[in-house]
Amino acid sequence: MRLFNRQTKQSIEGHTFSYANYITLRYTILSEKALEVLREYFRHQFYSKKYKPNDWLFPGQNNQNHINVKTIKNTMIRLREKLELDPSISAHTLRHCYSTHSLEDGINPVFIQNAWT
Repeated sequence: MRLFNRQTKQSIEGHTFSYANYITLRYTILSEKALEVLREYFRHQFYSKKYKPNDWLFPGQNNQNHINVKTIKNTMIRLREKLELDPSISAHTLRHCYSTHSLEDGINPVFIQNAWT
């Protein structure tokens, strides 16, 4: 399953990991609720077709490419306006919020740093 990679992929014990910038593997922590939502999305997205390991989890307008970063940015802008939130809030803001909450919850700062590099 490809999330968003720019380089090649590596297979380890049957699992495929996507490389991010500078050929590093990306990991993340998911809450139980986020995992539940992702599983439901996956079931819905791949219900009518057979899943292939090279399929994008978040495909773009054609299934050969991933969702465009601009699409994510525009979605955040629309949500921000709809919810009448501060205009300076962006997807990058969410990244900082995640890191801050992780620190407040006692997560090792080295782990947080490695999750974002």
